[in-house]
Amino acid sequence: MSEPPTREENDRQCRSFAGGLVGIWTSTLDPLPVPRALEVARQIEQQGFGALWLPGDAGRDALVAASSYLAATERLTIGTGVASIYARDARSVASGRRALWELYGDRYVLGLGVSHQSFVARRGQSFGPPIPAMTAYLTEIAHQPERQQVPDSALTILGALGPKMLHLARSAAGGALTYNATVDHTRRARAALGAHSFLAVTQPAIMADTESEARKIASTYLRFYRELPNYVRHFRRLGFTESDLEGNGSDRLIDELFAWGTDGIRSRVAAQLDAGADHVAINLLVENRDSPPLEEWRELRTAVDCFISQEVSR
Repeated sequence: MSEPPTREENDRQCRSFAGGLVGIWTSTLDPLPVPRALEVARQIEQQGFGALWLPGDAGRDALVAASSYLAATERLTIGTGVASIYARDARSVASGRRALWELYGDRYVLGLGVSHQSFVARRGQSFGPPIPAMTAYLTEIAHQPERQQVPDSALTILGALGPKMLHLARSAAGGALTYNATVDHTRRARAALGAHSFLAVTQPAIMADTESEARKIASTYLRFYRELPNYVRHFRRLGFTESDLEGNGSDRLIDELFAWGTDGIRSRVAAQLDAGADHVAINLLVENRDSPPLEEWRELRTAVDCFISQEVSR
């Protein structure tokens, strides 16, 4: 199998990101009627956040959804975090990506991922070894006709946790989006990606009044990921043990993965940026995850104002 072409690092325009230093990652828009979801996206833009990140294909088709949000907003960067390579073939994603670039320029960030074996099985497909599967997919995109290509400034990034996928994100894409990443993992990811590749970090956060409330929300959120093999391997690579993953998750696991409260979130965003992230996509968690946390996002905007103001002043 041929290797995807390597792009020279000094040709990338990755470290200056139009979405700013801080954005929102949320899965709460998919269940809403489309007009209501677009209204919420406009509210996020009005609050000053530079980017809105959406899950790949959990509810709506990734590229169709991105097109809707881009059309409904004026400057908001829309990121897919991330689209499964098993949801559409490489030719389809290349042509759709090109259409979005022609309409909206670099406001769209395409994130691609290998998904999970159980998710792929639901599609009636066979889950292949992640690195060869992603390599082949990127190679096919790169070999599409010129009319379906986009410039390097139009970011295509990989959902990457382990060192091999991070290496591929550096050599064959514009960078990486990490998920459930500790600050230490961000340092490792930056080292693996090098100085010039783009690195976005998804940071789970909780705007809770008490530590006990925050830990309860965090434990509920973690339950899903502690049952997915690739995340279990990810947590173990980070040094967490079987005892950290048992029950509701250890205090150490929760403390390193989550940030809560105004000061805690502000400090964690700063730590992630200092560790090498170019952008922090905050996944704000609340007890009721069936609707967008509008009030909590307003509180979050105040908490991270220094980062947004810093970007505006550049």
